[in-house]
Amino acid sequence: MAKETAHQFGTPLTSLMGWIELLKINYADPDKVLDTAEEINNDVQKLSRITNRFSKIGSRAELKKENLYDSLQEIYDYFTRRFATPWQKVNLTLEGDIHAEGMINRELFSWVMKIWLKTPGCNRP
Repeated sequence: MAKETAHQFGTPLTSLMGWIELLKINYADPDKVLDTAEEINNDVQKLSRITNRFSKIGSRAELKKENLYDSLQEIYDYFTRRFATPWQKVNLTLEGDIHAEGMINRELFSWVMKIWLKTPGCNRP
């Protein structure tokens, strides 16, 4: 649990340090400052989501009827952005019933799926 906590907080914190450096370099360019401020905002929101997730550990999850395909589409979009690099092409495919629904906590479901998909050696179809 401690390792996962450190990892979850470490990623946005490292990004924030980089954004601060970019602000220092580009302080005179308003467009670059605004772009960097938006990225900082994204990382702060991510830290807020992480804090919220960890605060729910040990509590009963609030489940709602959700469209599973839409939830998985968000995860698909997340990994598509992360895998996109100029030197490596990765093709992802999302297939299934677009009307499938289930009782889930969307935020926790997303978190678990992202961890599972990043885990080396997990049994993926």
